[in-house]
Amino acid sequence: MSVSQHVCELSPSIPHPEVASALEANLAQNRRVISRFAKAFESPESFRLFAMYQEDIVVGVLCYELSTSYICAAGDVTLESARNVLQMLSHELGTVFRRLRGCDGPPGAVDAIATACREMFSCSAQSTDTLETMVLDTEPIAALGVPGVLRPVAPRSKLLPILALWFEQFEKDTDNVCYSEGRNEILHDLSEAAGRQDLYTWEVKEKPVAMAILGRTQPKQLICVYTPPHQRGRGYGRAVTAGICAERWRITEGTQPITLSAVHKFGAARVYERVGFRSVGWLHGVTFLDGPSDADASKRQADVGEKCGSADTDLDTDVGTDWTACGETDLETDEEISEADDAEFMGDFEADCWDLETDPAKLFASCSELCVSDVSWSSKTLLH
Repeated sequence: MSVSQHVCELSPSIPHPEVASALEANLAQNRRVISRFAKAFESPESFRLFAMYQEDIVVGVLCYELSTSYICAAGDVTLESARNVLQMLSHELGTVFRRLRGCDGPPGAVDAIATACREMFSCSAQSTDTLETMVLDTEPIAALGVPGVLRPVAPRSKLLPILALWFEQFEKDTDNVCYSEGRNEILHDLSEAAGRQDLYTWEVKEKPVAMAILGRTQPKQLICVYTPPHQRGRGYGRAVTAGICAERWRITEGTQPITLSAVHKFGAARVYERVGFRSVGWLHGVTFLDGPSDADASKRQADVGEKCGSADTDLDTDVGTDWTACGETDLETDEEISEADDAEFMGDFEADCWDLETDPAKLFASCSELCVSDVSWSSKTLLH
């Protein structure tokens, strides 16, 4: 039985304490929406905000970004509420409002939005990688036995060009190349992150072997961890993660947690657990494409098969399954997982399907999402 909700559109240009309280109740899972609320306050014409109420209590929040036609959801959203939001957007924006490019959030909310979008636009929904949201609210566990030292990067460091190259590769590994705003812009953003003391490297013999970046919002999110290919498998990814978390623990005297989102299929969660992170839930994402869903296509095929069968057509049903052609599931071995220290993804990830905060700016401002690459805003916004 679905819970009755009513939807209210909110003005992005004014504070909404009741919404803020609801989002802060589960900060790790809601940080993407919180980040967008902050951006909407700065650029209200670019966003539409909606709150789902059950009686007088906010139980769900949606943030729609016009430029990307993307929704970030938090909390509970029923199918009826999702339908109402899409209808409100359609009435207000007219022909400017096209089908959604994608959405992400808690599984139930994403399912409701996906169903409403399919109904309105006759589109298909393609699931993306599930993100496990994690939080570190205890003293981090040091990566003992890994050589090297954590160092903050200075805003005018000679290392910035190298780190910019690493970040460009990070973008390629996360399928976000098309969002890059160029080398100079990345250098500028990395310099600003360094100025906030949010950019660190792990150095061995005074040479960087891994990098990590924290987001700009409070509490901090671990956004990007990258180790170049020739340095992987040595624990540097876990070491820089543990080091940067220990530094934040020292600065805040243990009063502020650190959050991240790990792409489940890369086994990154195991690495973060070794540092002390614990799971607090899951985020799902979908990308919408023109045309019917695979389920609809399968149903039509079945209908055709039934009609052909009723016409006494001799169908060859004993086809079998070609596992080689389909591709077997490549499960990660324990040995591969041990090398995940240097191949983690944290991210809004998205790859392209998550609105990872999709460009450099989005990656740094959000979540989304830790990705230690082999790997929840514009490039400026991301790192700012």
